[in-house]
Amino acid sequence: MKIDRFVVIGDPIAHSLSPVMHRAAFAAAGVDATYEKERVSPSSLGTWVQAARERPLAGFNVTIPHKESIGSYVDELDESARRVGAVNTVVNRDGVLTGYNTDLAGFIATVRSLEVGLRGQPVVVIGAGGSAGAVVRALDDLGAHVTICNRHEGNARNLAGRLSIPATTMELHSSAARHAIESSRLVVNTTPLGMSHLPVSPLPNETYLNRRTAVIDLVYGLTTPLVTQARAAGCLVLDGIEMLVQQGAASFELWTGVAPDLDVMRAACRHSFREVDRCSVS
Repeated sequence: MKIDRFVVIGDPIAHSLSPVMHRAAFAAAGVDATYEKERVSPSSLGTWVQAARERPLAGFNVTIPHKESIGSYVDELDESARRVGAVNTVVNRDGVLTGYNTDLAGFIATVRSLEVGLRGQPVVVIGAGGSAGAVVRALDDLGAHVTICNRHEGNARNLAGRLSIPATTMELHSSAARHAIESSRLVVNTTPLGMSHLPVSPLPNETYLNRRTAVIDLVYGLTTPLVTQARAAGCLVLDGIEMLVQQGAASFELWTGVAPDLDVMRAACRHSFREVDRCSVS
């Protein structure tokens, strides 16, 4: 019996909960498949993709720092990947690698789980990397007024320009960014800040969080610095587990044609979760 093989690649990657989550989903759905994690450095990405064709892998997930660069090594890009400018899921169909972006659908599902209306509302996205592209695109689709705050404002401007979205851009540690965060309906952290090796909040110093501001931290961890701050302020908060599950479910369906059990995936992540392993899915 043929057993399909899947992996997630990134650098770092030891923290990833994707193998635990997908193995549980495969077992619940009766799918014969394996799922592992592999550390791949930026300099070896092209060589790794070529080897993946020859192994072969039925598909793979892509996380930081490869989401934007992996597009150069696949054969085709799905519309989702073209709209975002980044790839987080690859499907291998008889040696043809197609890149998709399931972060887009995953983030929309995550926002809807908060039951917070965003049409016409101010939203701040912190960061301008591969995950930020999907988040900004999703928020624009939802009708929000988006401000992108990044350590280097030029990268935020480049992201907005690449997506052709009329987002406001700001340098993260400016007074203007603090004001935008304090008056926003939703704040989304797409940076790695809050991971175990970067245990700091992405918010500028002395930022005040309004209780009416919802917060989504794509770093998954029940007590990341941002989640702790937001809960202390009385905000509605989601850590990155829901986003991990929602985008993972979309990847699973692309690979197998089967809709996975989301509750099984959530339970697997929560059961295996350790604070020392908190990490970003971006």
